[in-house]
Amino acid sequence: MEQTRRQSHTSASGTHLSHADSVSSLGSSRHHNYLPSNQACPLPSSISYEAPEHQFDMSPSHNPILTDVERLESVIRDNIKNSATLPISASRVPWKPSYLDRRKLAVFPLLFVGFIVAIQVLIRVSHDNDGLVTSNRRLHYLWTFGPMAALTLVAAFWTRVEFQLKSVAPWAHMVEGQSFERTLLLDYLAMLQPISIFRAFKYRDWDVASASLCSLVLRVTTILSTALFVLTATEVRNTPVPVPILSRFVDNTTELDGLATGVGSLPYYSMLGLSERNMSFPDGASELYAFQQFVATDIPDALLSITVEGFTSSLTCQPAALNTSYGHCDSQNATELCWALETSQCQYPIHPPRPDEATDGSISPFYGTMDLSRCNGSQKASDVVLYMMFGKLKLSDGKSASKLNSFSQSSQIICRASYTIDTVDIISNHTGVVSISKSKTGPSRKITKLSEGKMLELYLESFATKTIATLWAESSMRTGDDGEPETMQLTPMFVNIASFAGLINPPVSRLLNDSFLEEILNSYYRQNAVFIARSVFSTRTSQSITGKLDLKKERLIVSAATGHALTSGLALALVLSILVIFKKVEIPHLPKSPNSVVGIIQLLADSKDVLNLLAGAGPVSLSTLKNRLREFHCRSTNEKLSSDSGSPVDHFRISLEPNEKVAELHYLDAPSNKMKTSLALSPVSLTAVHLVIVGIIVSLEVIVRISGPNSDFVDVSDFKYIHLAWTILPALVLSLVSMYFAAVDMEIRSLTPFSKLSKGTSLSQMARLDLLDGSTARLLWREYRADCLAALAPTACLLTSSFFTIFVGSLYSVVTLSTSTSVQLQTNSSFVISSPDVGESKGNDLGNLPDFSSITTTLILQNNLSYPSFTYEDLAFPVFSVANILGHFTLSSSDTVNATIPALRSKMSCTRYSSHEIDMEVTSGRIPFVPVNHQAERDILAINIDGEQHQSSTIPSGLTHNVELPLNDRPGNNWVFGIGESCNGDDGTIWCTSDFLYVWGRKTNSTDQSRNHVAALTCNETVEAVDVATTFFGPELRIDPSANGSVPTCTCQKA
Repeated sequence: MEQTRRQSHTSASGTHLSHADSVSSLGSSRHHNYLPSNQACPLPSSISYEAPEHQFDMSPSHNPILTDVERLESVIRDNIKNSATLPISASRVPWKPSYLDRRKLAVFPLLFVGFIVAIQVLIRVSHDNDGLVTSNRRLHYLWTFGPMAALTLVAAFWTRVEFQLKSVAPWAHMVEGQSFERTLLLDYLAMLQPISIFRAFKYRDWDVASASLCSLVLRVTTILSTALFVLTATEVRNTPVPVPILSRFVDNTTELDGLATGVGSLPYYSMLGLSERNMSFPDGASELYAFQQFVATDIPDALLSITVEGFTSSLTCQPAALNTSYGHCDSQNATELCWALETSQCQYPIHPPRPDEATDGSISPFYGTMDLSRCNGSQKASDVVLYMMFGKLKLSDGKSASKLNSFSQSSQIICRASYTIDTVDIISNHTGVVSISKSKTGPSRKITKLSEGKMLELYLESFATKTIATLWAESSMRTGDDGEPETMQLTPMFVNIASFAGLINPPVSRLLNDSFLEEILNSYYRQNAVFIARSVFSTRTSQSITGKLDLKKERLIVSAATGHALTSGLALALVLSILVIFKKVEIPHLPKSPNSVVGIIQLLADSKDVLNLLAGAGPVSLSTLKNRLREFHCRSTNEKLSSDSGSPVDHFRISLEPNEKVAELHYLDAPSNKMKTSLALSPVSLTAVHLVIVGIIVSLEVIVRISGPNSDFVDVSDFKYIHLAWTILPALVLSLVSMYFAAVDMEIRSLTPFSKLSKGTSLSQMARLDLLDGSTARLLWREYRADCLAALAPTACLLTSSFFTIFVGSLYSVVTLSTSTSVQLQTNSSFVISSPDVGESKGNDLGNLPDFSSITTTLILQNNLSYPSFTYEDLAFPVFSVANILGHFTLSSSDTVNATIPALRSKMSCTRYSSHEIDMEVTSGRIPFVPVNHQAERDILAINIDGEQHQSSTIPSGLTHNVELPLNDRPGNNWVFGIGESCNGDDGTIWCTSDFLYVWGRKTNSTDQSRNHVAALTCNETVEAVDVATTFFGPELRIDPSANGSVPTCTCQKA
């Protein structure tokens, strides 16, 4: 008796791996470590399948070798054969898989449609709004885990559908009466997913194939979802922002004070700056429009769009005929209008040319001028025109200007002005205006009481600046394309127009062309009118309007490529889920669930034919078992039996149907001592996966250490799909690891009941032990309650690994970090420390200084002009260029170059003198530069300063006081004065030993001298070389004062 118990225990222990497959495959056997035996298992030589049931009796007396399932069945029969009247396979309520209900299955297509619509809406919103929302890196987990969590949850529920379809597929085939290979030996759950899909297509299990394919698609979409949202620096368009407006154009000329004399010199200076130094436009001016000034954005790389008013004016010209006999010309009367320009409508009187003779009496053969005229001498402002004329002089005696009677060749045009204040759209950045154009929707207007003729008068007035020292200019021109150089006399206005047009010795033939004259005149007038409007018609204001800002922000972008890929995957999942609903096989009426050992036993308990045929087949190989069963089909039936209560119940039974008459059954081979381990649990697989996991852990630790404190791992490009490398690929690798853990978990949960059986367990525990059909949380609870730690560990591992795909999406992220590299700067120019040659310049002729510095200074101080390149405030730098950049880098416009470079700056050392240090009196003095024999006295205000030399040593008949202010007309009894000049000047007003002298005060004729006041300031200028820490921007090395921290800082170290 002791020997019998030991033999049974050995059998149970040796077969627990085999019967795990028996549960999940409904009787199949993959593993063959069975009870050792040296005998084949004899079976009847022939079986009549029409015989009564007692021929397949499964009692222990008829079966010398029993499997664990057969022994458990015997125990069940012995315990209940006297306590029930119904067969074991009878049930009042049939088992139904809960997830295969059509109403529940219909939820999945609705979810997939919802996901598809949501993704497409997100793509459209992201495209239209430059991203979904402005976010930051701290919220990275939110947009990474959100889509994955949703898809993972749906995939988890769909896994239950797939499981139940696979588990009922063999039983569904059994209803139709199919072979054992498609019924009891069919185990979709034990197959790898690709194999199960192939087998499902082979057996035409469309629902199983569709469900398995849908699971794979959901895995792929879950991985793809890690790259759906990307946080990147994106140009956000049309963000409303308030913009302060600093100026406006007047509505009426009555708002202007002194319109006739209010032009000033700024338009002239500005035009000179554009033509001579290619200077940038000041605020409120562009090539075509003078516009309202506003506060520009100070955000780098941002574009501000704003709609304001813009003033523009242009000329409409036509050729005119020259009439030299319009009136009698008196050579002694320079103001006489005796010539005229004629059109079909009007005559426009003009002055005849008055060319100057050279010292040798010669006259330049060519002459050019421009001026205003009126139609038939009308005084109406609307009749004012601007004319321009160029021609070759025709002299009656060939040389005398007084004998001028006509032009031998000439070209002349008359032009009318027009102006408008348009609504303009301006795009600007933090450095200036990028573009300006007329708005398509805004209105246009004019200034009340401002006529077009007045615009021409203001235009001509803008030339009346003190910087013009001469009334005529000579220029060297060519008489033809290959002709000899000729000289010509041009009015300064004509010269400025030619200079602005960039004309350098053009052929005279071009100047004799009406269209060419119109082109250069209109170009100069249009630009000059911009500066006139900015100076005259613009007034200060304080208001705010709404602009639109295009700037780069960290925006959450929906990747269109990933979104469309997800949509395609979900559309495929939608189709497959619908196929599952319509192709789902009819669920057989099973009295019990086929997913537990007890459930299988109960299903087979009353199927004597099957049990007799499988008797003793536990230890045999799978191939031998298939050979024995291939001659048969099995069919399940449900019979109605009466219960004790009288109500009918279903009795489940499986019957055998031979393919043809079977004469003899195949003998079973001897059991083998070798156990064939599954692929998932093989030592090779386990070792390989453990090595992969260790490699992932080591790689993560290395990456964290390489990233360092700045969390930067590697440089990536701006390639559109490069982010897939750090989102999808890690998720794919860890998804494969998770799939392996799922296979291990399924294997171990399948084997767990047989492990419990081999160790001995109670019948009640076996009856409720179902570790296959259930959600992960429920399975964990069952395993814990059943004390199945071997199954609990892999299930918990599967649950943990399911989070790999979710968390790996936040492992890598793109961060924009500043990097530095060495740059070599090359000096393209340096300084020559010497005084400029100003011998040819006159006192107030600022534009004639050789270095153009005075005109530049004037425009910076009065016209808000930007500093020229390589200058800032009082610093002047040598001109540098980028010679070489170490490494594979290229400078962009937003890159910075930090360098300490030499610079020059002017330093003024000044001394102030109070009244008690200054002598002031009205007296008589000589006129400087006048010889003694022609000397005359004049009244002057004489000022002497203590410490300054009084007597001029360089001016002939020079000053005897520091300041001699001429008093041509007595100013009265009480007057103020002020003067400031360079002491190196030769205007005969100031003399001092310092570089500059400034004197101001009040003078009265009262005997009370306390009412008189005078003060003075003398300054000496020095130039020092210093080292300056400077931040340059872009490859052109520009200085941007608007950028924070980019203002050059002097180290005050003399170079």
